[in-house]
Amino acid sequence: MRDWSGGRLDPVTGEFAALPNPPVPQVPPSPLEAAGSGTRLVTQGELYDDSTGSWTTLDLPPGGKWIEMAGVVLDDRIVVAGGYDEADGYRSAAGLTSAAWRLAIPRS
Repeated sequence: MRDWSGGRLDPVTGEFAALPNPPVPQVPPSPLEAAGSGTRLVTQGELYDDSTGSWTTLDLPPGGKWIEMAGVVLDDRIVVAGGYDEADGYRSAAGLTSAAWRLAIPRS
């Protein structure tokens, strides 16, 4: 099985290692991705916290299934913007959104 969760790089030693205990990928995969802040990041709709080595499944933003969303983890929130609503069938620019959401990071 392909490890979709990526890895971590130690900039001092140059050592690259896989992320521990990756969850089983969702089918279809969640489109939610968000750059990390500190020790946390989001990939495939899963929040990874490097300080604990734990993963948490996140809820998607409300209002439909979105693809091509961009996000960033800020403190205890994930800010997600843009995307494409699959309800349009991906046939036209009408499915594009300029919406943004602020999602709370679940407490472990």
